[in-house]
Amino acid sequence: MFGIASLLGLRRTPGIRGLFAAIDVGSSTITCMLCHANSHAEVQVVGIGTQRAEGFSKGNVTDAAAAQQSILSAINQAEEIAGETAERVVVSTNAGYPRSRLLELELEVDGNLINQSHIDSLNHYSRQPLDDEQDAGFPMRRLNTMLIEYSVDGRDGVQDPRGMSAQLLKAKYLVVTAQKSALQSVIDCVERCHLSVHQIMANPLASAYGALSVEERQHGSTMIDFGAQCTSIAVFSSGRPVHLEMLPTGSDLLTNDLAAALGCSLSDAERIKCLHGAAFLRPTDGSIELEVPSVDPLEAPASVNRAYLVDVIQARLDELFERIATRLDHPKLLPFSSKRVVLTGGGSGLVGIKDYVALRLSRATRIGRPAPLEGISHMQLIPAQSSVIGAARFAVEANLSPDNLPPPTAGENSDSFLASARQLLNFSNDPTTNGRSA
Repeated sequence: MFGIASLLGLRRTPGIRGLFAAIDVGSSTITCMLCHANSHAEVQVVGIGTQRAEGFSKGNVTDAAAAQQSILSAINQAEEIAGETAERVVVSTNAGYPRSRLLELELEVDGNLINQSHIDSLNHYSRQPLDDEQDAGFPMRRLNTMLIEYSVDGRDGVQDPRGMSAQLLKAKYLVVTAQKSALQSVIDCVERCHLSVHQIMANPLASAYGALSVEERQHGSTMIDFGAQCTSIAVFSSGRPVHLEMLPTGSDLLTNDLAAALGCSLSDAERIKCLHGAAFLRPTDGSIELEVPSVDPLEAPASVNRAYLVDVIQARLDELFERIATRLDHPKLLPFSSKRVVLTGGGSGLVGIKDYVALRLSRATRIGRPAPLEGISHMQLIPAQSSVIGAARFAVEANLSPDNLPPPTAGENSDSFLASARQLLNFSNDPTTNGRSA
């Protein structure tokens, strides 16, 4: 399988094995999946639990007691089905507004052959805290550090530079961070459920590993997870993530807009959206009248034209996907964002959304459903499950992130390599790598 385990030049750290839980902390739903991982990194699902996400807003904890109870209920449901109790957990979350940035390190090799000590020096320094991780006010916490590519004397796209003669070796990494206190609140809620957090990962990365095929990751694709209150974006190129971000807006805004426009309750607006909503007008919509219950039970239901309903939905979709199009078409991201989009998440169930996104983003689009796992029926392989399944897959694969690597290999030149890397540190603060920028 081509995945995180295929990154060359980093030492392998085995993925999680045995019984573990994968939990997706969504804005509307908490999903827990109990899994067994064998020595061949094969995953079997033995229990699934789903609960409404009380105590969360946009992935962040707003009521710790309610959030803990939601997580615990999902875990208990999965454990009851499995007849087993998990101790370790992998968590996918949007807490703390995950964002990515590019970190580029350079190392002078002076015409020598590149060896493992050069690689170790770069990997070691890639783990050092960046400025926002040391912020005294609102520090960020690093979730992942992933190699994108090496460059040897200006030649990009090198996968394994060892054994090559070079003057200058460069390594480009994707660093994923989120606000530390927000992440810690989620971790605290999980740990109070008597679980040990083995790994916490950004939702965009988890959803991508759940929804994108091996070929799509290899040849370049953009994953868009259209959730209830958050929309996650992950861009892959040559099998590796090159950009991740989360936009704090989702399909719940469509429901809110409908409730305001139709003068009905949120629950009625959600039902109308699911039953009659669409991303495109159809020729017959102007002749279809829908019944809208009044907020006042003593008032008779109102009547609304379906074309008006679709207009309300389209206005909000235009706003969201205009923002996404601006991100993907940015000059620094456009070379990677390809012409292929995979749309997943609960919002991808809206009628006509696939064709709408294809037209709006000028990219071939498909609805992304997670690939089969043993123990999960095809009926359960829905887009909303992409994140929890992706989190389980990512955790089981060999983890080659520099976060888990030992210090550089001892050698006569190791110290000078690291000193050079410190001097030449350069990371991107471009708006396209900041999930909180407009």
